[in-house]
Amino acid sequence: MAHPEHLKIRRQFPSDPLENLPTLPFHPPPFRPGPRLTQERYDALSIHSNGFLWPDEIRLYGYIMEVHQYAFAWKETEIGRFRKEYFDPVIFPMVPHTPWKAKHIPTPPGLVDKVVKILRDKCAAGTYEPSQSSYRSTWFTVAKPHSDDLRAVVDLQPMNTHMIGAAGVPPFAEHVIDTYGGLGGFTVLDLYRGFEQHKLALESRDLT
Repeated sequence: MAHPEHLKIRRQFPSDPLENLPTLPFHPPPFRPGPRLTQERYDALSIHSNGFLWPDEIRLYGYIMEVHQYAFAWKETEIGRFRKEYFDPVIFPMVPHTPWKAKHIPTPPGLVDKVVKILRDKCAAGTYEPSQSSYRSTWFTVAKPHSDDLRAVVDLQPMNTHMIGAAGVPPFAEHVIDTYGGLGGFTVLDLYRGFEQHKLALESRDLT
């Protein structure tokens, strides 16, 4: 069964995305640090450490990243959102239900300061917002691998049991990976996250 029209996310282009696309220079200038892509962050990419790229290719790489530096994020507060002119806010299609109230997993006293910082960063980034919601889901943190940082995890299993799911299925990762077989790569960027880029519609945010 297809979702009603008012629940579908419209994807539109208010203007031609290629109209103001920067032109690549034939002889790119040396890299210039910017407010987001600093010299320290650029050096950490190590794109010129193994001699794989020619000097002009390295300069072109730096130029492209410099021009599009705000498309990259190194911390929570730098993560952006899809603009509403291109994507509608998301509405959660729910069946009639009673709000749930799940117990939290206690935070160890030694991690309280780190957890408070996570919450403040998410509020500053617009991911979390103050509310007096009728719902309460289990919330806890886990340690990131090879790091002292913590990752916030929200148990959304209760919500999934009351949400009307779409019939679509995600693409198979193996099919995407196979297209890159035998190709060389000179750097790797972590995907910060694939969620939280869409803004939630007011009717799906229980603020009171």
